[in-house]
Amino acid sequence: MKTCKKQWLLTYMFLASLAGTTEASTITYVTNFNNTQTTSGSGKIIHAGASGLTANFAPFTASLGTLQSFYIGWSVDVTTSGTTGGDGGSLSIGNAGNTYVNATSYNGNGSGGSGGGGPNTNIPAKTATTNISNTFLVSDAGVTYDPAILAVMTGVSNFDLSYKGSPNTAYVDFTTMANITSTLTGSVTLAYDYVNAVPEPSTGFLVLLGLGLLGVRHRPHHG
Repeated sequence: MKTCKKQWLLTYMFLASLAGTTEASTITYVTNFNNTQTTSGSGKIIHAGASGLTANFAPFTASLGTLQSFYIGWSVDVTTSGTTGGDGGSLSIGNAGNTYVNATSYNGNGSGGSGGGGPNTNIPAKTATTNISNTFLVSDAGVTYDPAILAVMTGVSNFDLSYKGSPNTAYVDFTTMANITSTLTGSVTLAYDYVNAVPEPSTGFLVLLGLGLLGVRHRPHHG
């Protein structure tokens, strides 16, 4: 009898230890961008104008658990190559902008590149790279970032994440090129880190289970 009580007590303690425990989880969304343009002569290739690059996302669903933090990461590359014309030529790359959650700006960055040469000269690929990443703790809203951003992330409506520059976001200026190829590639990543509670067994369930186990242990045997 003492051995059985001990086994029941250990079983109950194990099940009770599950009550109120939590599990960390992450939901990640990614939108990719890709744009290739070819041309010649003199002018400008605009990969992303003043409206920039924009992706639409859904807010965090509170039914999943308690949001702890969220991450927004941008990666944008503009790569350009070509051959100068008979009089020589040049090109310059611009890749810069600010990042937004709807209309609220929170960061910015950019880079550029250039190349050129005499007549009929090959210009190897030049790349302008921009990487912008931020992790927002829910507890830091109003301290290190605009609380309007958290309100959007936990709201009820879809929202936009944007990378915008003025007058253009990602472009190439070039003069007297016999040919030119320019490609924009990039992505924006949104990740929600949250804690979700493990379903808590009710006290009644634990008692009934324990009694059931106890009954199994002490079921009388009849010859």
